[in-house]
Amino acid sequence: MGNLDRLLGVTGIGLMLVFAGIGGCSGSCPTGHARDAGAAGAASEAGTSSESASCSVPADQPGDATPAIQHCIDQMGALGGGAVFLVGGQYSIDSDHLRFQKGKHDNVRLSGAGTTTVLRLKPGLAKSAILIGSDGIDLSDSCIAGSTDVAVTGIEIDSLRIVGNLGNPLDCCPVDSAAWHDCELYAGSTVLTRNGITIRCAANVTISNVAIESTNSGGIVADHAYKLLVENAEITSPLVDCFASNFTEGTVVRNVTCNAPGWSGFNADPATNLTFDGNKVNGSGTFYRCPDTPWERPGIYARGVLGSTIVRNLVTSSSGVGIYLSGASSDVISDNQVANSTKVGIVLDYNPPATGGCVNGSSDNLLTGNEVTGGSDYAVWAVCPSLGNVASANVCSGNGKPGVFFTSQPSCRGACDCGATCADPSKMLQITDGTCTD
Repeated sequence: MGNLDRLLGVTGIGLMLVFAGIGGCSGSCPTGHARDAGAAGAASEAGTSSESASCSVPADQPGDATPAIQHCIDQMGALGGGAVFLVGGQYSIDSDHLRFQKGKHDNVRLSGAGTTTVLRLKPGLAKSAILIGSDGIDLSDSCIAGSTDVAVTGIEIDSLRIVGNLGNPLDCCPVDSAAWHDCELYAGSTVLTRNGITIRCAANVTISNVAIESTNSGGIVADHAYKLLVENAEITSPLVDCFASNFTEGTVVRNVTCNAPGWSGFNADPATNLTFDGNKVNGSGTFYRCPDTPWERPGIYARGVLGSTIVRNLVTSSSGVGIYLSGASSDVISDNQVANSTKVGIVLDYNPPATGGCVNGSSDNLLTGNEVTGGSDYAVWAVCPSLGNVASANVCSGNGKPGVFFTSQPSCRGACDCGATCADPSKMLQITDGTCTD
């Protein structure tokens, strides 16, 4: 974590300067919290007109730190926004999520002093460390991505470390298998629990400079989120995905390093205007040793993505496909490096309906400037694509099978682009790319 600490470059003094001018703990602070007496002066020197202070929570206290931190979050929310600072040290999260709710905590920022600020989840606690938004089962129509009517907004989480309570992941088989549901260690787990950070029904959320490790589900999981930014983070050994999103719009994930996720590194299903830029995935599918298909352990997985960009990512040693797009349209997949995948480097697949058949294909996508090396299968494989997919200037070398392939099936609609048509729908059609060396 030393590299991340150097990346953060955060000190308590620096944070107080940043927080000056944001609504703070004016007057009296909650018991056990310290009002920064110098914050108002720092604000004046910085030229801000608002006299304010941040609220800090002492570290290394015995017992559950959740109530004390939540008290500070509540106070800042009551002021219409503010900053909560966690000094370096250990904070036990033993009883509940740290919660940020609509109408109570809008525009609140939770910051630490870098990876020395540690939120440690209690073993067996079926909660995420941080929940931004709703934990209700049903979402109203107004919480669909793009709407801010019932979403908590303006939350920032930065410069801290979250340590989960993952036991032995090899005790369980993949999610939704019979063995998974019978596994006592993970009983009661849902998409909203056991993550490092959960975002649900939220807008304009920023998560930056965080480290998350060994969570019993995902690292960061977003559901019905609008304009989410995750950047400059490191996520290690989550049971499932480092980052996962469901029904999001305008999500940006950049400069995030994902190490040894149990399933995939980055997962989106579905998403509009999604950006995965400059991320690294090292070894996806680490924990899934029970029988399943290696196609289901990709470095990057995106289904039903529209108008999105997957660029400049580095995916190495995936226990399956490097980058897997299903039912994707009008997306740009460029300048990615995929190395040593156990299956295909990059796949464009279709999203079959319940009735089956090769429909809902990936269409109008551009694959350019990608480098695929050292895989055991094809470099790029488009499985029954629709019209308009273009592959150009991709570099492929040292793979088990050569070049760029499009597969045709009897129900394939229209042409397999890239300079050729579906000549024989019963056979595989090879599309050569001039820069491929296989």
